[in-house]
Amino acid sequence: MPVFFYALIAILAVSLLALDIRVEIEADAKLLANEGGFRVRVFGIPVYKGEFHAESKDPAHNNLVLEHHKKKSGEIHLSADKKDKKSVASLLTSPLVAATRIKKLDLDVKLGAEHDPFFTTMAFGSARIVLYSALCFIKSRFGTQVSENFTPDYHADRLDFSAHVMVRLLVGELVWEWAKSINEKRKTKNEKRRMRVLANNE
Repeated sequence: MPVFFYALIAILAVSLLALDIRVEIEADAKLLANEGGFRVRVFGIPVYKGEFHAESKDPAHNNLVLEHHKKKSGEIHLSADKKDKKSVASLLTSPLVAATRIKKLDLDVKLGAEHDPFFTTMAFGSARIVLYSALCFIKSRFGTQVSENFTPDYHADRLDFSAHVMVRLLVGELVWEWAKSINEKRKTKNEKRRMRVLANNE
């Protein structure tokens, strides 16, 4: 009986590690109005819905504030400081992101300036070039299926976007990356402790 039980646990553990979770994220934003929303579904089931907006405490510190039912639920610091655990750079190197594969990305962008067709045309062309470059990188780097739609608006001041992203979360790789992260933190902590001991002995 115990052998069968342990074998069953082992099979379930291996099956879980081999599992990949399909996650869909939908987001839309009106950047000029500084407002947006997002929805998360797992295996097609809605699991989370929230809002976001940008917040600037000073010119050097810009944050993306996340809200749920109009209450602050978190924030992302728009910086490249890897020492800041809430920065974009730090989040991009997290185990969760490392275990994520972007399978599909649909992007829709509307941009315009009322009564200024020249600015609309120039801004639209520039934004299209930048976004096409980013989308081409994502497509080639991750093998992502990408579709995009860019629309100029000559009758209103707007910079709106909506996106639908489908990703796969690899459970086995998440566990591996998480274990690597813990090991690296432990090594860093031990090295700092060793340096403090050496400094105290001098």
